[in-house]
Amino acid sequence: MAQCIIPQNLSNPYSPHCFFTNREENIVDTVFLPVQQRCVLLVDVHRFIDDVKRNNNDDTLPIVHLYESSLQLQAIDQDLIKDFCWSPIRYKRILPFLIRIFDIDSVEQISYNKTKEQLVDLIYLHKDTLFNFDFWGTERGSDLGNTIADYMPFLEMFLWQKIAKEVTLVDKDKKLISESFIIFVSPY
Repeated sequence: MAQCIIPQNLSNPYSPHCFFTNREENIVDTVFLPVQQRCVLLVDVHRFIDDVKRNNNDDTLPIVHLYESSLQLQAIDQDLIKDFCWSPIRYKRILPFLIRIFDIDSVEQISYNKTKEQLVDLIYLHKDTLFNFDFWGTERGSDLGNTIADYMPFLEMFLWQKIAKEVTLVDKDKKLISESFIIFVSPY
């Protein structure tokens, strides 16, 4: 499960991994939680789009880039520019579906050295079939993982607010966006 990294597919611009954003790629967010050690979360997120509005690309062309790329929308084929002129205005849910916890102090290390020794735990939604409800659980049951799992509603709200503030451009028929966030966790 730790290998569930979804690669971006540039050959298919209508895949859930292809969208344009004004998110600053170099900014890593820090959250303060009641944990005993610092760690880095690699959070895979699904955005389920409920409604979109047409956007004036004249205003947004200079400020958006392809997710996980520096490729500007204005450098893309004109047909794609016409298609990618819709902004999500309402989401059904912004769901962090897989959270990997790495025991490292440096965000730079996560980019270059993703060894199994650095992986502390995995957090994901479990389904209770007896009572039919979802809850956040851990793969390895570590103390750090269990503490962060208890705060997943907070992290979900944090991601919702972060995503709501950015400019996102998609094609009109897109119902799902998949992306990853790096979040630094520090004890408070």
